[in-house]
Amino acid sequence: MIAPLFLTLFAQNRMIVYHYTNIANLDKIISYNSAETPELKFRATNCKFLNDGTENTLGINIVSQFLASVEDSLNIKQEDKISPLLDIPGYIEHIYQNQKKFNDHNPTTDNYIISFSCDRDSLVMWSMYGNKGDGVAIGVESSLLNIPIEKGFNTDKRKCTYWPQRAIIELNENISPDLFASIKDTYVLMTNPNVKESFIKKYDAKTRGNKDDMIFRYKETILMNLVTFYSIFHKLDMWSNENEFRFSTAGFGPVVRYYKNTKGMYIPYIDVSFPIDALKEIVIGPTCGRNAYGMVKSLMYERRLLQFPTIIESQCPLQ
Repeated sequence: MIAPLFLTLFAQNRMIVYHYTNIANLDKIISYNSAETPELKFRATNCKFLNDGTENTLGINIVSQFLASVEDSLNIKQEDKISPLLDIPGYIEHIYQNQKKFNDHNPTTDNYIISFSCDRDSLVMWSMYGNKGDGVAIGVESSLLNIPIEKGFNTDKRKCTYWPQRAIIELNENISPDLFASIKDTYVLMTNPNVKESFIKKYDAKTRGNKDDMIFRYKETILMNLVTFYSIFHKLDMWSNENEFRFSTAGFGPVVRYYKNTKGMYIPYIDVSFPIDALKEIVIGPTCGRNAYGMVKSLMYERRLLQFPTIIESQCPLQ
């Protein structure tokens, strides 16, 4: 499978987003790198192993039902259309595998996700992800969640868009014009002539100048990127209370590790590091004891942070 194109589709405004976790993980996230400099190290989970089982099929459903009509509305020439790939039985499922096996991942093409919430002090988030209120919400500036491009990673970050179940099941322009407009705009960005030219130059050596093969690979990659984008950043509105912001990354040669979840499944993940300057706030959960504030403050001293993040206490009425 071909690695995703290096695209940054939309600029994100500066905002603080929050990662809800327990206090023990706060100690792991604020760590030192090899130069003994403090940094933020998050665990990014393979996108095929997310909690919501519909996410990996959501993008396939959206793209399968919309792509042909989007290309028709844009008057794309027949030889340039990507939608004919969908006429190949099982092809889209083939290029976007959705099997949860121990080694079912490809470090060069799979996307890895870090989840945040746009809500600083959310009762829902404390209950589900903040150790039932006995944890912390780590507030980071979204604009500083970056991986240097020279490290060979493709990254994207944005708020998730939530769609009602009916708009996904009964997809068509009349029922969901906003969704149609969204995939249309995304298609235009992903098929920018500069992107195509860059792709062909990159893979010219691998295909030994076979233009037909390069074009096919280009179309396949665009299709994969569309499916991935709509799987990662689009969710059903039953999850809208999470107000989720996601950081997504894929690249060449990350060290893939595994952790064992409560169901006994081994989940692939990679470590992703960000500059310590991204850390802006730490919210202490509503059921933390009186000593939690002092514990967090001591951790900041221990990590030799020159500029403390703002430490605040939750105002949620969680008992």
